[in-house]
Amino acid sequence: MRDTSGARTGSAVVRAVFRGAVDISSTEEFRAALDAAFDRTAPEAELVVDLTPLELLAASGLRELVRLHHRCAAAGVRLTVLVRPGSIVARVIDIAAARLPRQPRVDGPRHP
Repeated sequence: MRDTSGARTGSAVVRAVFRGAVDISSTEEFRAALDAAFDRTAPEAELVVDLTPLELLAASGLRELVRLHHRCAAAGVRLTVLVRPGSIVARVIDIAAARLPRQPRVDGPRHP
């Protein structure tokens, strides 16, 4: 796993690209790279995490993406995660998203 980031602090878009695999042996490195990218991202800017070259994303890596999502939401940073359609990484994220609890959608006024 390698972060090949490409934007400076304060840019409107910070991009972090990851290659290889994120598994139990590389989770700490993945976390550190995500944190470094987040730290370079200004509030109301966008953080793009590009996983398209990534070959494997284990549950430990998925947990770090969820943690990053919460940090971004709290800081007002837009998070975009790119994956290669049909890849194992895309399937892992799709399966996890389908199993997460969702808020009920309300399209009209609420009635007591």
